[in-house]
Amino acid sequence: MPKTSIVSLAAIAALSVASAGSAQDTTLPQYRMDMTLYDGAKIVGKPAMVVSAWTANKVEIANPDGSHYRAAFTVEPMDGQQLLVMSQLEAASAGGTIRRATPIAEMELGKPTFFFVGDDAGSTKQFRAEITIRQTNN
Repeated sequence: MPKTSIVSLAAIAALSVASAGSAQDTTLPQYRMDMTLYDGAKIVGKPAMVVSAWTANKVEIANPDGSHYRAAFTVEPMDGQQLLVMSQLEAASAGGTIRRATPIAEMELGKPTFFFVGDDAGSTKQFRAEITIRQTNN
């Protein structure tokens, strides 16, 4: 059974912190982030969390075979229903092959968006995160 941890951090530079869960700043806009993480056709996780704007958030999934998946995101509100989402994605196989990407995308609240690792964007053969974000306050 994979081990999943969700970490909310104060800064991107602190993404290596291993402890889970710091308090969210409720004075900032709050969003519910629902993710489905895929490695090829296989769903490897379906984490959900509440995140604050301009705050780095990280999800890690570690498997007993040594493979792991990491997804870090920062959400920045733009005009109206638009958000800028900056991400860092990593997928490591049990054999040690690591794939990484740092995609950035403009998203619309409530509409799913895919973030990809690798050259085959849109392919079902690669690691990807499907993300839907909804505002929870402000």
